[in-house]
Amino acid sequence: MVPVHLQLELQLELLAPEELEQSQWALAARRKEEDNLMLLKYTKADESKLKELNLQLEKMVAAVQTKRVELETEVTDTQSKQEKAKNEQENAGFCAVILCWGCVFHVCG
Repeated sequence: MVPVHLQLELQLELLAPEELEQSQWALAARRKEEDNLMLLKYTKADESKLKELNLQLEKMVAAVQTKRVELETEVTDTQSKQEKAKNEQENAGFCAVILCWGCVFHVCG
């Protein structure tokens, strides 16, 4: 399909000088209208893509926040278990020392 402005250019070659000038103005206006329509089309496409990307970004941010909470919970749980294990190890060592000194003191927990 031949664009409208090219069809008009071919017709312009056959016109008289005064008709030619008027037609050239009409052609320029038509080109500008076509350019504006294309610009509008591309703007709408860009806006659509931007909305899509923003939605993806929001989902990713939410996922990161969820993972951070999970990580913080896991770190806290691990630290608590490590502290408990350390205390149990210290208590077991203390109990062994008491048992080593004699069976008079039976203070193991």
